[in-house]
Amino acid sequence: MNLRNRLPSFNQILSAYAVIAFMLFAWALLWFFWNIPSWTKFMTLGYLVATLSYPMAASFLESLTILALLLIPAMILPAAWFRDRFAARGAAVTLGLLGVIMLRDYLIVVDNFLLKPKPIFWLTLSLSTALLLFLAVKFQWMEKALTLLAERLTIFLYIFVPLSVISLLVILVRNITL
Repeated sequence: MNLRNRLPSFNQILSAYAVIAFMLFAWALLWFFWNIPSWTKFMTLGYLVATLSYPMAASFLESLTILALLLIPAMILPAAWFRDRFAARGAAVTLGLLGVIMLRDYLIVVDNFLLKPKPIFWLTLSLSTALLLFLAVKFQWMEKALTLLAERLTIFLYIFVPLSVISLLVILVRNITL
């Protein structure tokens, strides 16, 4: 079978990528703006732009990596399991995995989560992802909601993709000139 036939449609891939990109870019921007008040005391505007470029470029590369990891089971598993409803099921997996990882990162900062037992994190990660995926498979309203969310988030790609390209160029120019 041709590789093109094994992949989901471009619109479904784009919708799933939008969910991934939205979560990662929003998380990176949240942490950047969290630190801005202290950074403005000793950084110039040029350094702030350069500092923003690194998490934006990293988020772009991370989102492409996560998308590639989602496309692997879509190509391997039967079409009815993952490929035919890639936008909804990819969004469910993304929301489950990245949501719990972001919660863990927040708890590390706020509650010193590193000193607590970690098996609860892996259990929560697995259960939340499995629950969202189960709901997306079992209930059509959940699948429609996840698909609608994924389609609506594609508008942010008009911001995130150019921002990523500019960030990669800033990093490239900055590292060549230094």
